[in-house]
Amino acid sequence: MEKIEILRKLLEKNGYTKWSCVSIEKVKAMPGDMWALHNKADVHERQKADIAHSIKMIGRLSEEPKKYISVLIAVLPCKDGDERKNGNVNVKNALKEAGFASKLYTGLPIKRLAVLSGLSEYGRNNVTSVRGIGSRIQYTVFLTDVPFDDSNWQENPVIAQECGECDICINACPKGAISKERFLIYREKCKGCKTECYWSCPLTIRPAQGA
Repeated sequence: MEKIEILRKLLEKNGYTKWSCVSIEKVKAMPGDMWALHNKADVHERQKADIAHSIKMIGRLSEEPKKYISVLIAVLPCKDGDERKNGNVNVKNALKEAGFASKLYTGLPIKRLAVLSGLSEYGRNNVTSVRGIGSRIQYTVFLTDVPFDDSNWQENPVIAQECGECDICINACPKGAISKERFLIYREKCKGCKTECYWSCPLTIRPAQGA
């Protein structure tokens, strides 16, 4: 069995049925578009700081050993909205057992990376969702030497098609932080409740009773 198929089976065994692996060069090229977003006049200072930090972390990829040719993004459904603490360990062990190099890499703009890779989509509320899984998810990102596939790479973030004519999360937000006129939410208005806009969204898959 090829190494990639061994990896796929190991990840699926641990609940990672959805994942993508893109070239590290694609990730290194992300800052151009991100700086354009950072420099917009209507972007809140906290959002600018987050974007600048992510760009800094992307820049540090050039300091990593040459053996890392790709970035693996794996997604795990969250039970009852809680993070599964062993997620990173399970992915690392799967990569090792399949014979691949790995290094956990935090600080990247994970949601944006997942969307650009074709793994997930943004909702109007800036929450990401994965088809068949929903938005109650946990991302894990590793540098690795797994063969990459850039065929689904998007040059710009994608908003789910369902959001085109939908106003549900816009109307649900008590602070008016979501608008059709811009991609980002209004960070200065958002109170971070992650409830009204989140649970009202049709893309959010609710857990089965007792899950």
